[in-house]
Amino acid sequence: MIKQKPIIWTIPSGFATAMIIMVAASLAMGCSFLKDKRPYDRRMKARELAMIKDANESFLQNDFEKALEIYESLSENSRNSEIRRIAGYGLACTKLMTADSLDEQENALTLWNQWIEQSPDKFRDEDPRLMGLYIQKTTPPCQKDAEIKLVREKNRLLEKEIETLQTRVMTLESQISSLEAIDQKIKEKKKEISSP
Repeated sequence: MIKQKPIIWTIPSGFATAMIIMVAASLAMGCSFLKDKRPYDRRMKARELAMIKDANESFLQNDFEKALEIYESLSENSRNSEIRRIAGYGLACTKLMTADSLDEQENALTLWNQWIEQSPDKFRDEDPRLMGLYIQKTTPPCQKDAEIKLVREKNRLLEKEIETLQTRVMTLESQISSLEAIDQKIKEKKKEISSP
């Protein structure tokens, strides 16, 4: 009987090394690929949605400072674009509510427009964007306050002008009285001279 030699597979050493590295890398990376990242994302989103709810409740209770803090934090730091957009909406609304000057009003409208740009193209039935034109055309309370201040200032200036005019009238009346007294004296002198 002829003894058979075992078959030895020969693989070029460079190829074998590359295959071993690829298999090892696939196994090492496979573990991280197999991890489900969604539970973390869902937990984080749930936490951020709870923060949005807290900010909304603060807004409705006129605690704009707390609402502003939460909205700003989420709009700047959330990794979820939907959360950033929702927080951006809350931030714009809060800034619109708290604007005390025309500059602050302009900044709030800028945030509103940025939020509109980030909104989905498809409109929903009760879409806040429908209020956009109204918000942009409505005279802001701070502008009304500025107009009231302007009217009050004009009133004050008019009152000062009236006082000045009254003083002038009194001065003129005094001068007229003096002139009338002088005229009376002149008439009396004339009378004395003309009578024998």
